[in-house]
Amino acid sequence: KELLQEAADKGFAELFDSSGELAEATGFEAVTLNPLGLLEKTKSDGTIKYRIIWDLLKSRVNEVVSQGERIILPGIFDVVLDIIALYRRCETHESVVMLVIDICDAFNNIPVRENERRFTCAEVDGKFVVFKSLVFGSGSSPTVWGRFAAFAGRFIMSLFF
Repeated sequence: KELLQEAADKGFAELFDSSGELAEATGFEAVTLNPLGLLEKTKSDGTIKYRIIWDLLKSRVNEVVSQGERIILPGIFDVVLDIIALYRRCETHESVVMLVIDICDAFNNIPVRENERRFTCAEVDGKFVVFKSLVFGSGSSPTVWGRFAAFAGRFIMSLFF
């Protein structure tokens, strides 16, 4: 409940007291109420982080998700080889610089089209929620986020070169 309220406070979701309010907000009488899960992760400093997982597989929403590609992340060996290749191309006065960016609430920064929000709904203890952004558990969220992250990376690099 706290995580859902936090998401609503940040503008990523809306909470409703009734299914009628939810239907009015989404513009659809029929919405998909997805089962939610809670993922617990212990960080290196010992603190525990929780993340809401939307089970769009169980609600069968992922069966109708269509994506033309899949993001393949590089392995550590690929990164090392790329750094070595860049270093070998450097002139005497040049160096290789790396940048790591951790974007808070990454998925939640990407909005979902209004007509697709009916698929990002859930009911928790008699309250209803609709997410207005990408959710963890959607088959297309990693691809959409990957495209955005690639754009952001290229844009940031364009500021320096």
